[in-house]
Amino acid sequence: MTRAHHETQRLLLDSLCTEFEMLGPGKRMENSVDLDLQTFVDEVHKQHPKTAKK
Repeated sequence: MTRAHHETQRLLLDSLCTEFEMLGPGKRMENSVDLDLQTFVDEVHKQHPKTAKK
């Protein structure tokens, strides 16, 4: 992973955690650029405390 790619990934995860009050990025979100749209959305919902399945 290039330095620019790593920095972009970190900024994306930081933004998601702030905007959506995510508990953390989760393992699958560490490579979010490799996820399709629906999987990405599902992962954000899983990490959001108000929408996480219990």
